[in-house]
Amino acid sequence: MFKEGLEMIKKSFMDEFNELRKELSVVKNELSGVSGGMTDVVEAISADAPQVSATTGLVPSWTEDEPECNCRGYIHVAEGELDVLDFPSNTASSCSAGFECAGFCGGEWTLLTNDGDLNHIMLDGITVGQHMCAKAASSGYNEINSENVYLNWNLCDGPWYFDGQISRQPLCCTSGSYSPC
Repeated sequence: MFKEGLEMIKKSFMDEFNELRKELSVVKNELSGVSGGMTDVVEAISADAPQVSATTGLVPSWTEDEPECNCRGYIHVAEGELDVLDFPSNTASSCSAGFECAGFCGGEWTLLTNDGDLNHIMLDGITVGQHMCAKAASSGYNEINSENVYLNWNLCDGPWYFDGQISRQPLCCTSGSYSPC
């Protein structure tokens, strides 16, 4: 059953990715009469688009030479912000591609956490909330009492920006273990 669920997620991701490629092709055709410069930009984006792994359904990591988009889930603590969930990083078209990075992170949040559901069971069979409590405990925070989890993103190791996404439930951890509040 787990494998079937993984296959459904992979197929859904691949279908959505292929649909985006079709939309890019339509934009390219619409711009072909506007100016050669715009067409060249669209062709470059299309040619450099990340190739999705047929095995995992994930976009591979990129080298440090390319602009990187990072996403994380965090909570507020007395000392500031505590990172409780990391997402796979992704390449960006440039270090000023904020909308692109925010869109990527929002999509990852929706896909991996079922839009911020801390009770959602991830592909490894562990809830989103338990992953968060384990990460918090690894930083010395074993007890968390009713904290909302926020999504934010950054580009090229720049400042973190709030994405507008908030967990559906507050995070509660007791001795490093997740329990619904």
